Amino acid sequence: MSITIKEIAVIAGVSRGTVDRALRNSPKINVDTKKKVLEVVEEYNYKPNYVGRALAKSKRQIRIAVITNSVGNTYFNEVFEGIKTAEKDFENFGICTTIFELKGFDVDDQLSAISKINCTDFDSLIITPINDKRISCALANLTESGVAIIAMNTDIEFEGKLCYVGCDYNKSGRTIGGLANMLIHEKCDILLTTGSMEVMGHKQRVKGLLEMSKGNKNIGNIEIIEHNDDEAVSYTKVKESLAANSKIRFVCTTAGGVEGAVKATSEIDYNIHIVSFDLTQKVLEGFNQDKILATIVQQPYDQGYIAVKCVYDNLFNGVVFGKDIYTDIAIKIKQNL
Repeated sequence: MSITIKEIAVIAGVSRGTVDRALRNSPKINVDTKKKVLEVVEEYNYKPNYVGRALAKSKRQIRIAVITNSVGNTYFNEVFEGIKTAEKDFENFGICTTIFELKGFDVDDQLSAISKINCTDFDSLIITPINDKRISCALANLTESGVAIIAMNTDIEFEGKLCYVGCDYNKSGRTIGGLANMLIHEKCDILLTTGSMEVMGHKQRVKGLLEMSKGNKNIGNIEIIEHNDDEAVSYTKVKESLAANSKIRFVCTTAGGVEGAVKATSEIDYNIHIVSFDLTQKVLEGFNQDKILATIVQQPYDQGYIAVKCVYDNLFNGVVFGKDIYTDIAIKIKQNL
């Protein structure tokens, strides 16, 4: 007897997305639910036809929504280049993207953006998620409706996620901490700036840096400030911290806000060095001013491209990602730019 995925979902009392994850042996599915679905599959002798599904999908657009917290953060310019290149490479399969940009890390703003995504208008969602339970719940509900979701650039845990594409934030934090250990030769305090501790990646990066600083007798107090990836806020907060503490001789910018930090340190009449992330135009200017000693590059172009390719691999080839996909971490100094 021939049966469809939709009919299996009705019999098992689950969504079509849940049936799809059960058929693909996804680890992101409840064991009992998976068992119930597979019992229906066995009873009706259902045989999935991924080739037929791919052919069917190639005859229509595969619509990918992209939600990023990127307004005012030039890092994402290269991410978008990667996304658009992948879109062009896979255009014969109907892949097309729609990008929704948000400013800062407001949970309500991101929830509002997610609420606009549905399985009728979009097949997949690529998102830079804020690490909040309400976001996790909203994304899990979206996967239940059949939308394939990838976390890009920063991660979050929720039921049904395909995978995470981005850098290993703890390792990148340990890398910048290791650089600080090598570069700091006299007793001083450190100012550590980040976007938001509500973002899993930012939090992991700070944790990695703090882990590496333990035991370094030259490192005194470490002050942490959040600027919401806003350059004006970064400038104000860095300037205030430097005015209040003349022992700060080293600034680690672990997210956006580099321009603000460079501007604030340039107004001090003694030397303060910066170690940053990414290779934006503002970072290059910081190198030219001899304010930035080194920067950690996390391959933004690759993150955008790979995220779209993962959607293609999943929807067309039935690929189930058993682990996260980390992009390379590279150290850049003025001499190897």
